[in-house]
Amino acid sequence: MAKKTHRSRNAATPLTPAAAPRTPQKAQYDIVGPGASKKRRPARVEYHGETGRDSRQLPPMARLMAISLVRDACRNFSSARSIIQQIALNVVGTEYKVIIKDPSVKGRENDPTHPVVAAQNWFNDTWAKNPDFRNDNHLFDVNRLLLTSVVRDGDAGMLFDRDFTQSGKIVTFESDQICDPSPLPDGAAESNDGILLDHFGREIGYCTHFSRGKTQVKLDEAHIFPRDPVDTDANMFKLLRMPWRANQGRGTSDMFSFVADMLDIYEMRSKELQSAKVAATMAGMVTKNESDTGPALDDARYDPLAPISDFDDEEHPAVKESDNYNNFETLTGGLMEYMIPGEKFDLLTSNRPNVNGIPFTEHIIKSAGSAVGMARCYSTMEAQTSYTAFRGEMVMTWVMFRYWQKWLERYVQDWQAVRAINFAISIKAIDPLPAGWSKYLAWQHPKMPSLNPLVDQNTFLAALKNGSTNLEQELGPNWKNTVQELITEVEFMREANLPHAMFETKAGAVAGDSTKE
Repeated sequence: MAKKTHRSRNAATPLTPAAAPRTPQKAQYDIVGPGASKKRRPARVEYHGETGRDSRQLPPMARLMAISLVRDACRNFSSARSIIQQIALNVVGTEYKVIIKDPSVKGRENDPTHPVVAAQNWFNDTWAKNPDFRNDNHLFDVNRLLLTSVVRDGDAGMLFDRDFTQSGKIVTFESDQICDPSPLPDGAAESNDGILLDHFGREIGYCTHFSRGKTQVKLDEAHIFPRDPVDTDANMFKLLRMPWRANQGRGTSDMFSFVADMLDIYEMRSKELQSAKVAATMAGMVTKNESDTGPALDDARYDPLAPISDFDDEEHPAVKESDNYNNFETLTGGLMEYMIPGEKFDLLTSNRPNVNGIPFTEHIIKSAGSAVGMARCYSTMEAQTSYTAFRGEMVMTWVMFRYWQKWLERYVQDWQAVRAINFAISIKAIDPLPAGWSKYLAWQHPKMPSLNPLVDQNTFLAALKNGSTNLEQELGPNWKNTVQELITEVEFMREANLPHAMFETKAGAVAGDSTKE
């Protein structure tokens, strides 16, 4: 990279500029601002002006604090954890295979000698089972963690290892492992919180570090991964993010918008649980009668000639234990408490937990779920009693799930498959593939579950007859293998002289049999 003469951000330039003076507004408490712990729970994350010098994203330290808050909510509050788990399970799924639908494979889908089929099998059966650079995670878990990092933290880094140990595996970097280098590497005009930019504002590299929580690291301790703005296929590092502004830089999590509400509800619920524990236990307090606190004038302690044995201590006059105490202790199982004269016991009563706490909590959780596209049934994990309402909520939510599935396919899965298969070709693990093979990648993703399978099957059958759908849309890109397995099953049943349900009428007769029922 050639050295540019443009103004650069270096170690002498503060990474987090001081916030400009502003008029305080009652409704704008900052969740990551100074003194937030002394106020009520803040109402928002982003505090700096939308048109300021660094308004493309959160300042580095504020972003790290926001990430910490979201992780706290996901770690300790079950509803926040449920939201991110639902996204991971419904978007990534468990059936994790790639299908290369190259035209040259037509009619030879099950021929392992075909280069495309061999590459497909190598990816699914070998590489995808252990693609993690650091441990033995399956590709399903690697991408599940990458997706949840983007949803929770705003972004994550993904490297195909061709430079560390030439392992051909995926190295992941979380959001708090991406930071500014000091000084800037040659050719970089600016570092935007770990994103290296040229003088045109294009991303030409990324700075990462294995430690966490840093806003700046020394250049000789950092890992700089270049990005070619022209030949993007040669780039081995990808910053995964879901920006919500056109020229933003680092990603911003959708969960930032409701993390304050979630933490508030978490604190309120914790207090309600504690109050319920108190209400479930007999509790009380001891009060002392102030009018009867001092000793009487004829108390033996006022007589200097009285022997010490006349009283037990200097605080209380001696009280002879009654034989009834033993009887009371036996009656109560030995749990008896005695008070000194002048004290009385008042039983405490509690009207907690609040009877309106549950609907209020559900309202906040539904609002939080809507920020990530989840309808009520997914954010609260409670099904509607009405089939129509429940189905409508599922349809609304699955629009978001399909959106994330396409994002995962375009930015993560295809990127990984192309580099893994090209790496396998380079080390001669598989034969070269036909030109343009990477355009035909297809992935198996989860589908919206069926609430009434019979209705859905009849709907699919009607759509199949009128040509508005096909088997691939119903069964996924692996539909040919599914049909092939069905053929094998039918042939086996025929050889065993057993009827197959596919060829039976509703009454159980074999289709085409002229025998009357």
